[in-house]
Amino acid sequence: MAKQPLVLLNTRLRAVLAVALTGLLMYAHAHALLSRQSPFTWIGGGTLPSWLSITLTVALYGTTLLMAIVLTLWPLRKDEKAVAAGLVWSVAILPVAALLPTTAQAVRCLQLALNLFALLGAITILLGNFRLRSA
Repeated sequence: MAKQPLVLLNTRLRAVLAVALTGLLMYAHAHALLSRQSPFTWIGGGTLPSWLSITLTVALYGTTLLMAIVLTLWPLRKDEKAVAAGLVWSVAILPVAALLPTTAQAVRCLQLALNLFALLGAITILLGNFRLRSA
C-alpha cells in the first residue's frame, strides 16, 4: 500500500499565511543582501555567556538542518515540498556564511533564490488548490 502524501496547506488561511511568511522572509533576505548585513548572528550574543550562546546556536542550526533533511525526504505534495524545503534550507545554510566569510555574498544570493522558490510554491498552492468554484 502506497503512502498518501501529508497535506500541510489544506486551508485557504494556511495558504495565505504561507505566502505571507515566504514573502516576509524573502524581503528580509533581499534587504540583508542589499544592505550587506551579516547573515549570521549568535543567539544571545551579548547577554548570555559565550559557551551557552555557542551551544544554543549549534543546537538550533543542528535541529534546522535535521528538519531540512526530513522535510526534503518526507512524502509531501510537490508544491508543499517546494515551500518547506525552500524555507528550511534558506535558514540551514546560514552557518556556511559564518564558517567561510568569503562565501557570505553567495550564501545571501542562494537564500534569496530559495525564498523565491518557496514563495512561488506557496502562490501555486494558493492559486491552484483554492480556485473559486462556480456553482
